[in-house]
Amino acid sequence: MQVEDLAQEVYMILVNNDCSPLKKFKGRWENSIYKYLGTTAVRVVLNRIEKAHAQKRPPNKKKYSINNPVPGDKSDRNVILEEILCTLEADAQMREKEFREEIEDCLDKMVARRRNGAVYREIYKYSLYEGLSPKLIQAHLAQQLSLSRINNIITEVKTDMQKCIQQKRRKNQ
Repeated sequence: MQVEDLAQEVYMILVNNDCSPLKKFKGRWENSIYKYLGTTAVRVVLNRIEKAHAQKRPPNKKKYSINNPVPGDKSDRNVILEEILCTLEADAQMREKEFREEIEDCLDKMVARRRNGAVYREIYKYSLYEGLSPKLIQAHLAQQLSLSRINNIITEVKTDMQKCIQQKRRKNQ
């Protein structure tokens, strides 16, 4: 039964759209059509195998919502999902605050080492915090810089920031 299904699928591919696959086929030799049919059959079989082995996600049996309690620890306390979410959000905010402090510390160190450090800080803050493009940053700056120079500064600062943050994290480990 499956072999017949595969043969039928190959046939449908070949006669699909008024036999256009067969009309487009240009073989060099008289028996080239057999190779074409073989290739088509192999592709159909491989596609069928791929579909058969594709894994589907199992349905989610545990239906949690903010209003439904989640079974808690061994003391059978019920912890409301909203409390868990608030805790996770607070942790994320704390990590973001710590990361911003790391960035500011690294920016301070970088600014101290550069002749035009204040410009570097301003460009990086426009890029990082406000998400401005180099063209918009150029419009905001008091000092006239070319777009390529602004791009170079952003790249330099990003590289320096990555190195600085990596060094800080190595020290903290």
